[in-house]
Amino acid sequence: MKNLKRRFAVTQILWWPAYGLLKIVEFVVNLTIWPIVSMKRYPGRSVIVCLLMISLIGYGIYRYYQVDRQSSICAQNLQVIYQALIGYQRDNGYLPQKLGDLCPKYLKSDDPAWMCPASDSYHTASASGVKTSYWYFIKPGVKTHCLASQLGHKVIAECFADHQGGRMQLSADGMVYFSS
Repeated sequence: MKNLKRRFAVTQILWWPAYGLLKIVEFVVNLTIWPIVSMKRYPGRSVIVCLLMISLIGYGIYRYYQVDRQSSICAQNLQVIYQALIGYQRDNGYLPQKLGDLCPKYLKSDDPAWMCPASDSYHTASASGVKTSYWYFIKPGVKTHCLASQLGHKVIAECFADHQGGRMQLSADGMVYFSS
């Protein structure tokens, strides 16, 4: 008798989650598929439900690829800024005090690399009036012969736009990282 009670208790524990899942599936079927089958009562409802489902799925796919595209463009922008920093350092022997010092010789002020596509805001990089969505973390006048050998993986620039809960960062060795 004890064994039978124990078996019933185990069956009951395992059955309740399955019953809840069954109710959820039944609700979704009633909301989406059943109106299509029973077109006699509400002929327009099935079309509306189908269009709603298609639009929700389509919007989810669109947002996924849009965010992925924005992150890849941001990474490319950081690479362009890194190349400009290397050019500035090669010509002057040290890194610029501000990102705006790269303008206009190394990076034009209207270059799209200054702005991250995911950013809604910006700050002015220097007196040159360059608007950018990237922060720069080098102390003024840092003299290095090779940026990567002196600073290693230290972050030198960061995008302040939100990329799915994280930020894109440029390290001193030219690598772009996603940090959360």
